[in-house]
Amino acid sequence: MWPKLESISTHLAVLGVVTVVCALALATPTRAASPLKGSVSKGTYTSPRGLFSVRVPKASNWAGVQFKVQDVTDSSQTNYDLVAFYVKDFGEVFVASVRRIPKVALDNMARDDPRNVLKNVSNKALGDWRQNFPEEPQVVEERFLSTPYGPGILRVYMAAKGSLLETATGGSGRGFERFDVLIAVILVIRNDHYISAIAENDAEALQKEPLTRSLEAFFSEIKVPDTPRFDKR
Repeated sequence: MWPKLESISTHLAVLGVVTVVCALALATPTRAASPLKGSVSKGTYTSPRGLFSVRVPKASNWAGVQFKVQDVTDSSQTNYDLVAFYVKDFGEVFVASVRRIPKVALDNMARDDPRNVLKNVSNKALGDWRQNFPEEPQVVEERFLSTPYGPGILRVYMAAKGSLLETATGGSGRGFERFDVLIAVILVIRNDHYISAIAENDAEALQKEPLTRSLEAFFSEIKVPDTPRFDKR
């Protein structure tokens, strides 16, 4: 069963985009009602509470359109920092987050198999970012990792009709529809928090190896202090 996921609000705004192939629309999560602003200096983003820093990704699309920064950390919540880097016209997104785990959840996790915990929390990390999937995403690849922050997991999900972009449909009833896409998640649990990174690239919707390579490179650039301060506002 897909667990009920605690998440920031992810209402969708649709933007019309014209490409040489077809008309596209991109839906992106709305910013938090009172978002805290991170900072970018010399190509490195630092989250609002200093829970992590990460290099801003480089453009991979043929047009050279650069990533924009979307802060999604709600000032009324003190348990996480989350940022999305996105290229709207190509449906390319990287997400980085550090989130505190409640004590009751830690107690439950301590009684479960560690690898099963990583699987479950990777679902939670995906839901921290998006919950607007028309169908439950299915895991199509899974492998366990050794990271500087401890054991982790890399999962690739198939999201049926779960793209951010929408492609034009033909015929007299011309409209738009989403298409199948892969989303990759890396998740590491360290002490009382978890570190997550997510990647989606609608321009290469079903290309698994480029997606996982790019996510692993992105995750390697995430730096988290030994003892993150979650109480900062």
